[in-house]
Amino acid sequence: MSILSTNRWDKTNKIINDISVKGRKVRITGIQKDMFYSITNKITLLFEEVLGDQAKIEYPHYLTEYTVGSYHSAHKDKLPKMWFRDKVVTIQLSDSNDYEGGYLKIGQETLPREKGCAVVYNGKDSHQVTKVTKGVRFSLTECAGVEPKEVLI
Repeated sequence: MSILSTNRWDKTNKIINDISVKGRKVRITGIQKDMFYSITNKITLLFEEVLGDQAKIEYPHYLTEYTVGSYHSAHKDKLPKMWFRDKVVTIQLSDSNDYEGGYLKIGQETLPREKGCAVVYNGKDSHQVTKVTKGVRFSLTECAGVEPKEVLI
């Protein structure tokens, strides 16, 4: 697996960013690829299993903290020209008893909330995290994809 150059957010982050814009209220901490090798290694192995060894990880990993009132409305991560978001993984870090609300939904499906559960999904599928109503929810998110081959005419 190779490394994709980091995105704009990574180049301008202050390590911890509070984001409060239309459709999203969260706190994100960027985890750089060399900060916690074991985390990066596990995510790399996961994406290689799903996408093969040609996959590229976007970086940084996003540690997302959802406190009471935090959410991320329905959206898609894979927009045109964003081949590196073919797949997204979200890893549940909080125990499901630590918070209420904060459901990860892909389309109309509500996903498992068990601590340690990793869900890999297509970046072009609509997904959201519902508003947290009690406690704090932590998750880790990363995107990866396979660079498209050039078409020669």
